Amino acid sequence: MEANPGSKEHMVDLEMWPMVVRAAFEAMIRNHFGFGDEMIQELFEIYKKKRSDNVSIFEADDVLPLVQLNIVLKRKNS
Repeated sequence: MEANPGSKEHMVDLEMWPMVVRAAFEAMIRNHFGFGDEMIQELFEIYKKKRSDNVSIFEADDVLPLVQLNIVLKRKNS
């Protein structure tokens, strides 16, 4: 059985895709890392900016099966 993720149009929508990712992963990230509201907001704002800066790589026809979400967290120096 092959999974059909549907149209890739939602993936190149700069407003919709970050909301989809946040809805899917916010609770898991919050629970695992103990992030508060401010940190979660900052994380997804950075994700949204990175996504919009690199949207062209998601427009190719062969990208959909290869999509992954990678988040690297780095401690800020105080």
